[in-house]
Amino acid sequence: MIFMLITAISLFITTNLDDIFILILLFFQKDSEEKQSRNDLCKIVLGQYLGFGFILGLSLLGSFGATFISIEWTGILGLLPIYLGVRMLVRQKQVNLADSDSVFKVKISVISIAAFTMANGGDNIGIYMPCFLTLQPIQVIFTIVTFFVLLAIWCWLGYKLAQLNQIAKTLEKYGKKIVPFVFIGLGVYILIKSNFLFF
Repeated sequence: MIFMLITAISLFITTNLDDIFILILLFFQKDSEEKQSRNDLCKIVLGQYLGFGFILGLSLLGSFGATFISIEWTGILGLLPIYLGVRMLVRQKQVNLADSDSVFKVKISVISIAAFTMANGGDNIGIYMPCFLTLQPIQVIFTIVTFFVLLAIWCWLGYKLAQLNQIAKTLEKYGKKIVPFVFIGLGVYILIKSNFLFF
């Protein structure tokens, strides 16, 4: 069981390392109302679980031979971060955020975060499917439970990193300018790595 735990932890970290940066950006949200801010935190966490659960569900179905959804098609969700990035750039020009004290804002909803998670982790399906195929049912359940526990740790880590002084100062100083391009770049990366552009 120790070997299974180490394997599950290693698999999760290697397939979700890039998600930490996205979580930092999402958790670094300034809001005048503390209640609204807590609401956004819940939406991010729930969206992460919903999106990741969808990825695991497709992986399980694929391991049973039900590959009715092509992995390449999950890449279409890469259009979401591109849309968010373009929208931020448009808003910056409209309200001249460069001269404003307020930092960038990403409209947060459970569905948008779930779609974001599915887009960023869509290629993980191709890794999880063969892995689940080699495991016994009890081992699959153990791996999925471990993944969900690690996802909670991942969300906590992303939140804590977003609060670090140096990271917070950097995001406050450059966030308005670089974040839209980070989101656009991420969307293009998702489209390319999923082979959606060549599908």
